Amino acid sequence: MGRFNLLDEPWISVITDEKGHNEHVSMTDVFKHASEYKTLAGDMKTQDFAVLRVLLAVLHTVFSRYDAEGNPRIFSPDDDDEDDFNEESMNIWREVWDAKKFPDTVFKYLEQWRGRFFLFDGRYPFFQVTEQDIGTEKLGGKSPGEISGKNINRLISESNNKIAIFSPKAAFSPKGNNKCVLTEAQLARWIISLQGYMGLSDKTIFGTKKYKASKGWLFDLGGIYIEGRSVFETLMLNCALVGDNQSPKNPQKPCWEYSGTENIENSFSDTFIDNIAQLYTRWSRAIYVNPDLDCDKEAAVSVVKLPDIDHKNAFIEPMTVWQYNRSGENKDSYTPRKHKPEKSMWRSFGLLTLRELSDGSRNHKPGIMEWLDRIGDAVAGSSVSLQAVSMKDDGNATSWVPADEICDTLHIDEIVVTDNAAGGWVYRINKEVELTGKAVGSVYGKFLRDICEIRNIDKDQYAAKRISRVYFLVDQPFKEWLANIGPEDSKNERCGQWRNVLRGILTDEAENVLRNATLRDFTGRAAEETGKNIVTAYNTFIHYLNKLTEK
Repeated sequence: MGRFNLLDEPWISVITDEKGHNEHVSMTDVFKHASEYKTLAGDMKTQDFAVLRVLLAVLHTVFSRYDAEGNPRIFSPDDDDEDDFNEESMNIWREVWDAKKFPDTVFKYLEQWRGRFFLFDGRYPFFQVTEQDIGTEKLGGKSPGEISGKNINRLISESNNKIAIFSPKAAFSPKGNNKCVLTEAQLARWIISLQGYMGLSDKTIFGTKKYKASKGWLFDLGGIYIEGRSVFETLMLNCALVGDNQSPKNPQKPCWEYSGTENIENSFSDTFIDNIAQLYTRWSRAIYVNPDLDCDKEAAVSVVKLPDIDHKNAFIEPMTVWQYNRSGENKDSYTPRKHKPEKSMWRSFGLLTLRELSDGSRNHKPGIMEWLDRIGDAVAGSSVSLQAVSMKDDGNATSWVPADEICDTLHIDEIVVTDNAAGGWVYRINKEVELTGKAVGSVYGKFLRDICEIRNIDKDQYAAKRISRVYFLVDQPFKEWLANIGPEDSKNERCGQWRNVLRGILTDEAENVLRNATLRDFTGRAAEETGKNIVTAYNTFIHYLNKLTEK
């Protein structure tokens, strides 16, 4: 008999009010009271991203089979019906959005599959397999790998070889090693996260023939999602019912509609996913949890590697930025592009909003941003937040251990971010992003390199450190400028305001260098008769900065 059913038990953490109070709620409560909750608030942003996609898989499955009134959607998989299917999908989305609540058909679907949402179960444990599925005879005589609670919990991430000194949990309690103890709610959230962000440190595979193992599909994404004013808005804004590969030909197939054995078989036969629900609930590991586990004691799970998903041109994935590869094993194709910890999201504004970059190079605009364009008329006037989330690894290509998360936020008016007309806001903002890059990297960077030449010191180290500082100083003012743009504002005035701010920041930094100059900086390198000193370098910098920002 199963226990801890996710439809009834509180396990999803949400923010309930403007003061930031949070509570744990069940999956049913999330859908029933979605308009009352502000946002998901799990242990990490990467975990929230993984849980969000599970909730979206429910909606994609339901709305692909039923309309908002619960009537079955019946389509034949021919070309004529595909247009009708997409048109009806948009009508369903608009009807639910206008109602500001999810229809009864969502709850009827969940009840229909209630038996598949038990965290602990001998037949269909949620996001897991049974003990028989990973027997030694299926693993080439080997035993499955084991991950302890202190390593499942990414807030600790402690291995058996390295102690996490600054842990959110004390090491010992009357019940044993407290770091390894996970409540049922924590275990549910972390199993979902583990399937998305695993790494490759474990060793056991199925059979004896090697295959490319998954480190978790989410691990390789530069995750992007749209956050609204409530959980309801966030779910609907990211529920892209029309997009790449979505048609009656590709029915939605979430993992809970299959047994553990079938999910393992699907992983080996389907390396290219053809439906959103399957993608959002894809496993990286066959995970086994003892159904008799006592959550007051130390927890551990058994794991076996599953094959990786084909990354090339996997455009069914809407929630990532992309990169075009001109070399390597993925040459002449797009693959997901992870976020970089040193680069704020606004610096990749073109990758988020443009189909072709300003230099003429190719770009695949994230599907979720295409979806926002599609629903723009329905959500006009809404202030949305673009959320970026990636998992940072340890830099070791043999293990890819999750080491930290990369998160960023852009607040922007929906009309502004969907104004794709020639000379519209998207075009103008991207121009300001590029101008900012030139001002910092080229103009200010040239000033720094001149200083290095005068002082006869290493250019790369000196310049990189100070350019990084300038981007830090620019980051918050640019985000505030972007958040305050109104669709009816004068583009020239707004862009002029930003250039004044940028010019002020860079001038202050250059003047700070000038104020701390040494005698050598003022005399320059006379032996080389270059005539260059810190004053001439500063004057040259001011000249080109003014020339660039006054365009």
